[in-house]
Amino acid sequence: MVKNVSYRGASYRLQLWDTAGQEKFQSLVPNYIKDADCAVFVYDISRGESFGNLDLWLELFREHHAGEAVSILV
Repeated sequence: MVKNVSYRGASYRLQLWDTAGQEKFQSLVPNYIKDADCAVFVYDISRGESFGNLDLWLELFREHHAGEAVSILV
């Protein structure tokens, strides 16, 4: 999902995408995160596997992001 928003006189482009933790999307991640300013990582508290996979996604983000960014765990 892409949404353009204005905040305090500045325009921002928000791009949200969901891999649902599926490994088949890992090859696409570098293209999406290289210029990201923020990442939100979400896991399913009822599935231990979901929480366990967070390390892999966080590492992927750190490896391919160019610059400083905020990451949030939900």
